[in-house]
Amino acid sequence: DTIVINDKKYKNYKILFNNKSITQYYDDNFKNNSRKYWQVIHGDLFFGNMLYDINYNNLKIIDPKGDFDLPGVYGDIRYDISKLNHSIVGKYDFIVNGLYSLTQESNNTFSYIIYDGDKHIELEKLFKKYCQQQNMCYEDITFITGLLFLSMIPLHKENLNNQKMFYFKAIELLNEVL
Repeated sequence: DTIVINDKKYKNYKILFNNKSITQYYDDNFKNNSRKYWQVIHGDLFFGNMLYDINYNNLKIIDPKGDFDLPGVYGDIRYDISKLNHSIVGKYDFIVNGLYSLTQESNNTFSYIIYDGDKHIELEKLFKKYCQQQNMCYEDITFITGLLFLSMIPLHKENLNNQKMFYFKAIELLNEVL
C-alpha cells in the first residue's frame, strides 16, 4: 500500500488508483475544460527535441508528435508544459542518461540521487515562476507529469533501473497533487 522513497512514505500506485484519486482529479480538472487550453502544440516537447545554436541564439524544436485525437496540431497546451516539467522538475533527461544512483534498502524502501548540479535548482524555480505567470495551475502540470512518468515505464524496458526511477518520480508527483 505504501512505498518509501528517499526516506519519505508515499501512497503506492494501487492505492492511488483504487480509491479513484487519479480518475477523480482528472474528472474535476481536465474532463470538461481542456478546450480552454486548446492551441497549437508540439506534443513531445522535451530537451531531447530541442536544438540550440549558441552562436546565433537560435532554438529549433524538432520531431513534433502530430495528431492529438483530432486531425491537426492542436491540443491542450498543458501537455507541452508538462513535458517540459518532465525534463526540468522530473529530471527525465538525467534519468535516461544514467545520471543517478539507485539503492534498494528493503522490499519497498528505495533511495536515489540524481546528479543534476546546483544550477538546476534555479532552473526549476524559473520554470515554476513561468507557469505562474502564464496562469497555469501547477498542480495540473504536476498531475500530467506524474502520468507521463508512468507512461515512460513500458517504453524503456531496456533498462530496469530507469523504469524504477520513472515509477518513483510518478509516485512522488502524483502524491504531491493527490
